[in-house]
Amino acid sequence: MRRIYFTPDAVTPLSIPALQLDTALWEQAYGFVMAAPVGAGLRRFWQHQYGTEAEMALSGAGLLKLQADIGRLLPLCQGQPELQAFLSRWSGAIGDARARRWKMFVIAE
Repeated sequence: MRRIYFTPDAVTPLSIPALQLDTALWEQAYGFVMAAPVGAGLRRFWQHQYGTEAEMALSGAGLLKLQADIGRLLPLCQGQPELQAFLSRWSGAIGDARARRWKMFVIAE
């Protein structure tokens, strides 16, 4: 499971995740995402990593790149409504965070 937090604080994520990617959807979409023409940020999020090696912290330009990767992947998700819904919510949350100049943290379990 991946939990995604957005926070104005550079160090401490909020206690309630904005989004979470359940393991079942992560596994189902793994091959699709890893083979898709997306950048390193989205691939890193989907890699087989857990604990501290899977944690991500992005802000500013990093969030912009990740949002662009998600935007490139969304049109390819036809026929995968769960993945499309998750990516749409995530992209929207990234847009909100960028507008507020917040940071994104990802914790993998």
